[in-house]
Amino acid sequence: MADVSAIAAAISAFKGASDIGHAMINLRDATAFQSKLLDFQSKLIEANASVFAAHDERADWQIADLEEQIEKLKAQQRKFDRYN
Repeated sequence: MADVSAIAAAISAFKGASDIGHAMINLRDATAFQSKLLDFQSKLIEANASVFAAHDERADWQIADLEEQIEKLKAQQRKFDRYN
């Protein structure tokens, strides 16, 4: 299971991006729009980083689990080899 804080950060960043996107819809001033666009892109980058962090942690857990299974299988193989 991915780190809850990374998932929460991603959700928060997506919510922030959504809020900024809604604010951008009503802007007529190009300068204000550009400013909001930069904020929007920043939130998307933040959300993306959080999603990648959660994904990396999940992958690390899967690798650790697979390594543990390999060690168990090796131990089992050594046990079987003693009887052959």
